[in-house]
Amino acid sequence: MMKKKSLKQLMSLVLGVMFIPLFISCNKKEDIPKPDIKKENKISKVKIITHDGHLHPGFFHANAQPKNSPWLRKQEIILEKTDEGWKQEATNIAKGKVSVFSALGTNKGAKDLIKKKMGGATSLEMIFYDKDGKVLNQEYTDNAKKIQIFFTTSNCVNNETKKAKDANITDLIYQYTYRDTNPAEKMYTTDGVSLLQKEDSFKGYANIGMKGYFVFKVGKVSYDLNIHVVEWKNTDKPINLSFDKLPKENKGVEITTFSIPINILFTHPWTDAEEAYKFEALAKYYGGLTAEEFEDIEYNSDIDPESEGYKM
Repeated sequence: MMKKKSLKQLMSLVLGVMFIPLFISCNKKEDIPKPDIKKENKISKVKIITHDGHLHPGFFHANAQPKNSPWLRKQEIILEKTDEGWKQEATNIAKGKVSVFSALGTNKGAKDLIKKKMGGATSLEMIFYDKDGKVLNQEYTDNAKKIQIFFTTSNCVNNETKKAKDANITDLIYQYTYRDTNPAEKMYTTDGVSLLQKEDSFKGYANIGMKGYFVFKVGKVSYDLNIHVVEWKNTDKPINLSFDKLPKENKGVEITTFSIPINILFTHPWTDAEEAYKFEALAKYYGGLTAEEFEDIEYNSDIDPESEGYKM
């Protein structure tokens, strides 16, 4: 199966990291606090956009959408803050869930790709709004010393056994790479737009998290990816904070939290058996297509996987 075509092998690498955020409300989770509407935090709504993609040395590149595939490479959702928690307002998703993500795995091949800054990845872009519909992203960029987004995981379940799995974020995710830009609403590949990491004025404080990408480690699991927007009210934030080092909330640190339930459907197919499992898992998840039909759609599409213009 793996020896059919060089294009097929290329596509296997390009599609190697595929994940499913089920962008739904998580206010029922005991470990996710309800938002305090009386707080000063301005965020009233957030639009979340994900792209399934891959890494080139130096940037993230989204995968093109194969024709007739139910697996959407670009997904988006809007969450709105209410007295009862974060509610799903509108979606562009398949089957009420957002996409299908896969992990890179933990073998030598996966680690070699990470060292080379290649392989599959998933981008995350968030647009924040206040109660009047004003976009807050540029304001947060201008105040980069006061704000950063962190991630934790919870409620991890093994997809096959349906049993809870004891795992924290570093067990499940290799990395989240911050890719914030100035101006905030544009991508760094546009003329005149730079990454904050490349601007001297943001040195040490460039990690905000409104744009970035994940490299997932472990497949065949589901869990909540908890997103924490942290604001320092009285002081500047410590420099060079990692994505997984969530500060404690106190009088000077305010945290807004919402959650994305995701499903890591499979691991990047390093063997024939893993590739067969990938298409069986896709067929089972979406329904309506056999594993063989899914494989034909993914590998015999006329769409060039490098034709998508979205880069980060």
